[in-house]
Amino acid sequence: MVDTGTAIGKAIPRGEGPDKVSGKSIYTADISLPGMLWGKILRSPYPYAHISRIDTSAAEALPGVHAVVTGKDMPGAKIGRRMVDMPVMAQDVVRFVGEKVAAVAAIDKETADEALLLIDVEYEELTPVYDAEESHAVRCAKPSSRHGVLYRPTSTSFRNTKHLCPHHVGKGRH
Repeated sequence: MVDTGTAIGKAIPRGEGPDKVSGKSIYTADISLPGMLWGKILRSPYPYAHISRIDTSAAEALPGVHAVVTGKDMPGAKIGRRMVDMPVMAQDVVRFVGEKVAAVAAIDKETADEALLLIDVEYEELTPVYDAEESHAVRCAKPSSRHGVLYRPTSTSFRNTKHLCPHHVGKGRH
């Protein structure tokens, strides 16, 4: 027989609770190791814009700053889950608010924060597209080659193929 009702409606004490609410808990951000640097990212304030210019010289000259990098420092470096197609950092264009534009590494959080404020980025705002149908019309008007795949209408692909192997692919239980 299953024992029911022993936990329902009752407070279950959490062992870490008192330390968390009292501020005694130590988090990774509370730990400082020898030689450790703080990294901070400068992000785009615009949904769609051309990056006209980035001047990092003032940030690089700030005492305590070890490195300042932009997308120009890592051309071709891409990330992604299924398709590795997104630049690690924006290079010429930002495509969403919050896209990474520059990064700094400094001796402490305060220096890293100050260095971000010294990076001068000049943007030329572009008109973003927010409507799905308009986006499709603007960005998918012609067949394009992305990720090594040529995108074209399915009917054209089937009509021009030499061999067609009909096959049903099922997913799940049905």
